[in-house]
Amino acid sequence: MKNTFLISAIIGLTITTSPVIGGDVHINANTAPWDPMPDYAVQDYGHFFALRSARYNTLIGDGVYPVRAKNVYFGVFELAPGAIYVGHKHSSPEIYYVISGEAEWTVDGKSFQAESGTAIYHKPQAVHRMVNVGSTNLRTLWMWWGNPNKMSRSERVEPRETQPSSAVFSD
Repeated sequence: MKNTFLISAIIGLTITTSPVIGGDVHINANTAPWDPMPDYAVQDYGHFFALRSARYNTLIGDGVYPVRAKNVYFGVFELAPGAIYVGHKHSSPEIYYVISGEAEWTVDGKSFQAESGTAIYHKPQAVHRMVNVGSTNLRTLWMWWGNPNKMSRSERVEPRETQPSSAVFSD
């Protein structure tokens, strides 16, 4: 029940503060395709991570996304078991909500265990990282918002880590 309320609140906030500007008004995350990793992600985080250990889709966003809304980006992010998303930051605030899986999550030097039902807020420029410590995919909802002209891509602030060879998606 709590999960449904939080997800509804996030989506409600997104839609009421960011009017739909075109496209559909709904999409099923279970059938939505994964977005291709941008070239900078492959360069910054490594080919293995960007193509085998992490994936995301953007369900709602400004631009070409299925549901187009101004100044907000919302979707699903997954991290394979054992995968490491090294410390990075960006100019936009961000929320994650863990749907399933387990991670050791660090925000501005404070580490904690994140599991199903955990909501995480990253203020602008907060350095954050996550490590999937579970045996299944870490599946989360994510959301960025703000003026897209002032949003920055993720900037890696830790050295790139070699992903464990087992940190791959099974599907």
